[in-house]
Amino acid sequence: MKGSRGRVILFRSFALLIIILGGLSVWFYYSVWVQPGYKVAGDKFVMAIVNNQPDTSYNMLSDNLKKMVGDKQSWQKQLDSSFRGFRVTTKLLSAQPVQDPIPTYGKNSSPERLTYRFDFNNGRTYWVYIVVLRSSGTWKIDEITSQIE
Repeated sequence: MKGSRGRVILFRSFALLIIILGGLSVWFYYSVWVQPGYKVAGDKFVMAIVNNQPDTSYNMLSDNLKKMVGDKQSWQKQLDSSFRGFRVTTKLLSAQPVQDPIPTYGKNSSPERLTYRFDFNNGRTYWVYIVVLRSSGTWKIDEITSQIE
């Protein structure tokens, strides 16, 4: 009787260990390999603008930002004047939730402020700040600001 009880305890301990290790593996996988939607959208947008892909980047703008930048041709001119002829490397420096108590960005939009560093081959460095928010289930770019280093 005592031997079978010991085996049950050993089996339960082993099963608990497997569950804990499985949970840690899932957590590690998602924290390292699966990126949040706002980061994926931010990275896609940044790569589209530095690679002069106006259609991709323009389609990622929120309706509010599209009103500010104008039509696709205006957006293309802005990209050309900023990036044509340069090689640019980018790096995501931070991602922080935007505190939005009013709410300025709309309910359930989950706005995130992403900070990127843009290094141009002419030696200039810009800090680019974008706000990414969820709109109708899709991540959109709602703000873009920058400053030179």
